[in-house]
Amino acid sequence: MKKGILASFLILSLCSAAQGLNAELGFNSHFQQQVEAIVSTDEYAFKIEQTSSFSTSLSKIDTFGIVQWSKPLFTSHQAYEIVATSDGGVVVLGVEMSCDVISDCVWKILKVDSDGNETILKTWIDPSCYETKLSGLTINEDQTLCFNSVENSISLLQHVDPLISPITTVITTREQLKQVTKTTANTFVAYKDDSLFVIDYTGNALFTRTFSHPIESIRAMNDTIFVLTDDNLYSLSASLQPIDSIVSSTNAHFSKLKVSENQVQFIGASNGAYQVFTYNKSLDLVSQL
Repeated sequence: MKKGILASFLILSLCSAAQGLNAELGFNSHFQQQVEAIVSTDEYAFKIEQTSSFSTSLSKIDTFGIVQWSKPLFTSHQAYEIVATSDGGVVVLGVEMSCDVISDCVWKILKVDSDGNETILKTWIDPSCYETKLSGLTINEDQTLCFNSVENSISLLQHVDPLISPITTVITTREQLKQVTKTTANTFVAYKDDSLFVIDYTGNALFTRTFSHPIESIRAMNDTIFVLTDDNLYSLSASLQPIDSIVSSTNAHFSKLKVSENQVQFIGASNGAYQVFTYNKSLDLVSQL
């Protein structure tokens, strides 16, 4: 069943950089961000900046663009991915190595709280860090982490539980996957471009589904998979069978998917106009602001 979206949009002034940033990052509504150089949580944004060739900083910024604090991270190399947490902080994945010395790299997953306090969740040694590509860092419902790494042409799905060592590693033929998520059925869900995959713990793709537009974001909640494309939102079963969908009746661009126990939200944007759409889990429209 398809449901159309009304064409009206809330026009926001973009004259102020802070207002534009606030609109793009989720209207202060705990939006689950795609992994980017900047993410939002509560009424703040966290920004990763490359301060030099081998130095990275993390800054917390309010909705007026005022820096609340800034601190160095990965001072001997760089941060690669950042995601917002449910308690107002961020998790950052990055790598460090000894300066001016050819040596192994040390990958680190850091949790930084809203006050800038840093906790190391996981570290591991990588002898071939310059050949390693990382993507898809995601926080799961159980607060474990997943991502995809490609090392020496071998693609690995990594599942990280900060309380358990070692990291669970699954070899797969898929590479550079985005938003790698673990389901309660002990499978991985991830996407690349316009294709969505369910991958088991042997690395095999159990199910694959291709969409007419590139995928913007995915979330798995209680074994229902929500997929946001440029102009559609889908709910799928664990085997990627369609449950329901909505389709834009305008030329709106959809982004910033957020899924909680009771609702699904995302942003629609068209010609500088932004609107937050809220649906229930059955994809019935609840509100649009």
